Amino acid sequence: MAPDASAIAALLIAGLGWGTTGLFVRLLGQHGLSVYELLVIRLIVTGVAIAPFLTFSLRVKPRKFQLRALVFLGLTMTFYYLGAITAFHNLPMVVAALIIGSSPLIAWLLPLLLERRGPQGREKKQGVGVLLALTGLLILLAAKGRVSSVGVSGDGWDTSLGYLGAVAASFVTVVNARFLRGLGSKAPHPFDITMATVIFGLGLAPFFISNPTGTLQIVSNHAGLVLGFGILATAIPGAAIAYASARLAPSATATVSIQLQVWAGVLAWIVLGEKMTSLQMIAAAFVIAGSWICVRVSN
Repeated sequence: MAPDASAIAALLIAGLGWGTTGLFVRLLGQHGLSVYELLVIRLIVTGVAIAPFLTFSLRVKPRKFQLRALVFLGLTMTFYYLGAITAFHNLPMVVAALIIGSSPLIAWLLPLLLERRGPQGREKKQGVGVLLALTGLLILLAAKGRVSSVGVSGDGWDTSLGYLGAVAASFVTVVNARFLRGLGSKAPHPFDITMATVIFGLGLAPFFISNPTGTLQIVSNHAGLVLGFGILATAIPGAAIAYASARLAPSATATVSIQLQVWAGVLAWIVLGEKMTSLQMIAAAFVIAGSWICVRVSN
């Protein structure tokens, strides 16, 4: 059966949308918004944008809410957004995207650690991709000459938090994928998961925003960026990946992580002027190629 052209288009939209995340984080961060404020703002705009679609989907096909699953997914997705925003806020976009998008490496390693066994069958073939991507990441981290990036402090503590956030976001991606795969047809609707994440995130808002007046002033002055952050970088790609996932093989939708790496690098270069050395570009190519091999072999 021929691939669904609309599903492929939705997959590309999802990749491009999530690829803009780092751009919005960096631009809004330069205007004085903290990681926590960015998290809350992103969830508020996303919640408002997704509410009509959630209401419509419930009217078309009423369903029971799976409370336990939604609690788990809402909580983990809140940490995913926090980790991703922290990474893009404190690291060059290229570096953050490469680490966040390296979830295929964790997806390969996690079951081996949990089941305490060696790789078998397809896992051995995927190991080639893992080795290639891991080599690229190590070269990128060890290469002399940092990625030239405006708006990144370069402070040791901030950089460490950025790396921690990127790894955490990648890890949560794998955990959630395994959890949803285990639920199978009983998995919650993507709109339900999004709204559960919004509710969890907003519950933390009073602890995250210490100066509401100042935050509101920045938001009003840069409303276009705020709307783009919540709609273009979150709500639209979330709906697009849900549409594509229902029509394409899992191996196809898994390529979103690779798209994130590519689009983030392109946008960082065009808009922010981030520059990499030749060695760093080779390392980035290793990471992307390794991730692609993992996804391809899993098909």
